[in-house]
Parts: sequence; structure tokens; C-alpha cells
Amino acid sequence: MRFAFGILLSAMVLSLTTGCGSSGGTTAAGPAPAPGKGDNKDGTPTPTPTAGPLKLEGTYVLISMEVDGETIPEAVKSSEADRTTKFTADKMISNARGKETALTYKLDATKSPAHIDIIMTEGKKDHTLLGIVKLEGDTLTICNGRERPTAFKTKGNQAVMSTMKKK
Repeated sequence: MRFAFGILLSAMVLSLTTGCGSSGGTTAAGPAPAPGKGDNKDGTPTPTPTAGPLKLEGTYVLISMEVDGETIPEAVKSSEADRTTKFTADKMISNARGKETALTYKLDATKSPAHIDIIMTEGKKDHTLLGIVKLEGDTLTICNGRERPTAFKTKGNQAVMSTMKKK
């Protein structure tokens, strides 16, 4: 149980706290429609969607974790309550073994894929994990490590990827 908690906390922090595979997500608007495509019936052009902020607010449950290309099944064997993370505008609060751990995060949705910096405070020293993040529907994926990954993959880059489902 202690091993699973350690892996879960490490992954949440490292992935939150995101192998991540593809770099798609809701981090930016899609390409503008080709001329003549997407026009309204009255002949006026359909407005091109604009990129909005990436909003992570909500409660998520960890559904999978990957380290160095390998899935870590122990990370999702604990109770749902111990795999839950709540995101506010700038904080993520993880639950494990009945104890809450709060971390600060910063998003940069102007990057593709979006960047996330997770700041852990231990005593007087801060540690920052660098990551990328994508939100597809109600599925949040964070891939992070000491160096920012460039893709959603963990093999060979010392990153942790966590996938969570919104409650």
C-alpha cells in the first residue's frame, strides 16, 4: 500500500502532475476552414473559433499511469478516494491515504501542446516539475518530469504520464 501511495503521489506530482503519444487536445483552436467551406446558408462565413484558456478546474480520478513506457498498475489499485485530485484555478489538491497534498500549478495554453509547471514546496525549498497537458472531453493527461517532455510519451525521457477522468 505504501508503494502504491508513493507511486501515485510521484505520478500525480510528475504527471500533474501527463507517454503520452499524441499532442492533440483542447489547447488551441483548430485550423481555419478552407475558403468556401463552413459557410452559413445565407452565404456569410462561419466565424473561426478562437483559442480559449485551458480550464482544468474540477475533480479527477487517476485511471492510468505510465513511467518509462511501462504502465504502473499499482497506481490505480487503491480506492477512488485515494486517486482523486481536485483542480482549482491555480492549485491541485491530491488525496492519498486520507491526507491532502496541495501543489501550485501554472498553465501556458499558448504553447502546443499546452505547458504545465507544477510547483511543490518542501520546507523552504520549491521544486518545479515541467510538463505538457491535454484535456480531451473529460479526460486529462499530464506528462511531466524534471525536463519538459515534447510529446505525450515516457519511454526514454524520465517522465511520468498520468491520465485522469473528470468526476
